[in-house]
Amino acid sequence: MVGISEKIGHTTTQYILLILIMGGVLFFSLRDFLVEPAYWFDEAITIEIARNFYLFGELDILTAPDTFSGVPYIAGTNGYPLTLPLAAFFAVAGYGLAEARIFMLFWLITCLFAVYFVTKKIFGVVPAFAALLLVATFASFYGNGLTATGEIPGFLFFLFALFLAAHKKDYMLAGVCAGLAMAAKPGVYLFLAHAVVLFILLVEQGERVKSFLRFGAGLIPPIIIWILLAFPLSMDTFFSTAVYAVNPLDIPVLRNLFDAPEITNLNTDLIIPSSESALANIQGNILLLLTSSTWVYFLLMSAAVFFAYLVSKKQQTEQRRFMQISLIYGVLALAYFLRGPGWIRYLFGFQILFLILLFPSLTVLKEKIKIYSDVRRHYGFDYLLYIGIILLVAAQTYHLLYLSNVPRSQAALRLVSYTETQARENPALTLGLVNVPEVAAFSDPARIYHMIWLQRTMPPFGKQFFTEGTRPDLVITDGKNFLLGEAGEKILQGEYQETTRFGRYRIYERL
Repeated sequence: MVGISEKIGHTTTQYILLILIMGGVLFFSLRDFLVEPAYWFDEAITIEIARNFYLFGELDILTAPDTFSGVPYIAGTNGYPLTLPLAAFFAVAGYGLAEARIFMLFWLITCLFAVYFVTKKIFGVVPAFAALLLVATFASFYGNGLTATGEIPGFLFFLFALFLAAHKKDYMLAGVCAGLAMAAKPGVYLFLAHAVVLFILLVEQGERVKSFLRFGAGLIPPIIIWILLAFPLSMDTFFSTAVYAVNPLDIPVLRNLFDAPEITNLNTDLIIPSSESALANIQGNILLLLTSSTWVYFLLMSAAVFFAYLVSKKQQTEQRRFMQISLIYGVLALAYFLRGPGWIRYLFGFQILFLILLFPSLTVLKEKIKIYSDVRRHYGFDYLLYIGIILLVAAQTYHLLYLSNVPRSQAALRLVSYTETQARENPALTLGLVNVPEVAAFSDPARIYHMIWLQRTMPPFGKQFFTEGTRPDLVITDGKNFLLGEAGEKILQGEYQETTRFGRYRIYERL
């Protein structure tokens, strides 16, 4: 193992390996750039919000010409650390899905470099390459990272926040990064601030107050910017948001302590209402974790990290601190998942973090086995660890290429191309969209009427576009025609004829 470490330790070898790995990532990412992962609902909303900020200065979606939804905190689950840079990129590079995916590829590559350099700084060169290979062959990394959503930008800030808190002890800058991560994708990185606060409380002996103040000074500005950009300016909203930040599970005991009303004006994708049965959710989600091969894999991985921490008392201080803060975050993330309705995608940060920690943890466990083993020569343990990581990387690569459920579809792209052609041929064409942000993002804002179902617990946003004397030339739905209501459905069936389908999308032309 020492020999292999020395070979990898050479700077030239590291550069060659990095080039090969990043080349493989680029090749895989670009081979079906716009088709896999499929262009989808959330990505389209993010792209439209970035476009609307670029054109109109509004971080919101349009429901009719010159009419915004008025609820950007519900419409956009991906925050300004993603949408504002994306709008700037559109201004420079042009507007389109290809440009959005190229923009996300920059984030993805930057995130991989961050994984490598942070792991190298804390654990060394060999663990850094192991982490890089494990993350680069993980299917969800591409499923989430190549679409215009906030998981990858958020993880970049998330990783820097952990590194700055655990390794550098720079709590102010860690707070800034934590705030940006939480604003980029609140549902995924929601508990980052809570994890850092608990870490300071449990670990920082004698410097807790100073560390709390520094972390808060860094955290609050990016969170305030998020609130100002996305939420209506009212004391009720501000107070509800503050209570939500402290009590994201909406635990009734804590809510009663704050004497706050049940949160109703925030995105319920980010909130777990107390009215839902916590016990039923926990039972169902435990069953989900134990019956999913992916989650059995990650539970075993997290167990290895936990046991390595328990036996790693002689581990270097910065390594132990990084494992401590990671485990605290992992516990909170799992608790949120178990308490909630079971959104696997909200454990994305947990998954990537524990892929990074796997090799260092197995190294610690290997050293403990060697100490308590009667075998005089332990070279087999060293090479067994390498072989194990290589097999895991190979298994993940095979899964990525042949077994992963990264969605692949051209339906939305064909639909967008069809509507663009129709709009060019008929400059006066108007579109009535029913839950189709995929088209709204790439259509003329002056000719779009959009009813969109952002939350299952709420009615659709956007006014009924079948008004007296007003009929869009084309109506496009995603199959959820019931959003039109009984009267709207009667008009659709009586005055329109279905002409084309692209997957689940249906196109109706006015008779």
